[in-house]
Amino acid sequence: IIPMVAGYYAISSDLFITLASQTYAPAAAFSPIILMGSLLLGMNGLLNAGLYLKKKSKTILAIMFVSMLLNVALNLLLLPMYGVMGAAVSTLAAGVFATSMTVVFASKYTVVRFDVKMIIFYLLLSLLMYLAVTAINIQTTWLSLLVKVLVGALIIVPAVLLREKDVRAKVAGLLPLKKLMQ
Repeated sequence: IIPMVAGYYAISSDLFITLASQTYAPAAAFSPIILMGSLLLGMNGLLNAGLYLKKKSKTILAIMFVSMLLNVALNLLLLPMYGVMGAAVSTLAAGVFATSMTVVFASKYTVVRFDVKMIIFYLLLSLLMYLAVTAINIQTTWLSLLVKVLVGALIIVPAVLLREKDVRAKVAGLLPLKKLMQ
């Protein structure tokens, strides 16, 4: 998820211009924030496992209800001052709140372990990819987008394949060379 968000942030302006027009380029400033908030909210389905198993659906409902109230309150506060950027920040804050509360309450029933080394690896890899991609400056927007995506993939994909045995095994299983070698 971390490389995806960093990559999207790095190419979002070119992406909006290529798929829509220059008119929509300002959306590149706030769409990555909305994406992150939405991804956090989406993770709750996995993080809620302990609450589901213990039939604590009222706790899940309470977390989501308070998160929704927080989102509305922050929108009322931030929209008049910051426009759509305020709405994006509201979505992110609600996502952070809901995910944090889900982890707190679900941890009473299940243990969620975070691999800190893996998180640091992907943060650093994403930073490297972001810096490399944002350094690319090609005047033709669609070509710039294409080159940025390829450069990003050339940084992320080999690193993931080197680090993740399961991914490497699945990719190897998809390659026709393996079938030819049998």
